[in-house]
Amino acid sequence: MSQSMAQCSGLFHGVGTMMSDPARAEKLDRAGMIWRGAAIKQAEAEGRADAASWVAVHQRESFDDWRGRGKMAAFSQDFRDWASYCRKLGKAKGIKTDLGS
Repeated sequence: MSQSMAQCSGLFHGVGTMMSDPARAEKLDRAGMIWRGAAIKQAEAEGRADAASWVAVHQRESFDDWRGRGKMAAFSQDFRDWASYCRKLGKAKGIKTDLGS
């Protein structure tokens, strides 16, 4: 579970860096930070040693993947699917961002 949460963090951070609208970029960055904190708490609950580092690895992999896709990634079906998954997971885990989760 914590890996998926870290991936949500990387997704929002990665896509946020490509936004031309500063307000949208800030919203995505905040969402990424919220997801990162939730992922660390979840990793700790799962008994992961050095949970913050473990989350950072998975967050960075997701971040690099989304950044590598380029600016059009935010308009892709894959992004919409992942964003929907993250919203549903956020709702199930009580994670609140200002992106509708």
